Amino acid sequence: MILQAFRPGGQDAADPFFAEALQQTQRDAELQKWISEEQTFDLAVKAKLQKAISVPPNLKANLLALKSSSMTATVQRIYPVEEGAICRERRRNHRRVMQRREAPSADPHDGG
Repeated sequence: MILQAFRPGGQDAADPFFAEALQQTQRDAELQKWISEEQTFDLAVKAKLQKAISVPPNLKANLLALKSSSMTATVQRIYPVEEGAICRERRRNHRRVMQRREAPSADPHDGG
């Protein structure tokens, strides 16, 4: 269901992906009650996760640094002991996968 992906707090209120479903909540009291309960539950889970898990302050910078590091170094870390044709083939496949992941997507809903 689309509204299960709708985050509490209003971050998604202007997103066209949710527009029709949100309009339906204005016309359907049962759906409005459900989304309210769903968001209350989501907030409770979020609070428990934030209490239980501490996010390192430099996590974002570290992830961005990993993304921008050279693909060759990444592949060499993943496949350090393999040699010969098997290693070359795995590296080629890994590069193809990474290039597909980094290629812009035509789907407007996936942020690419």
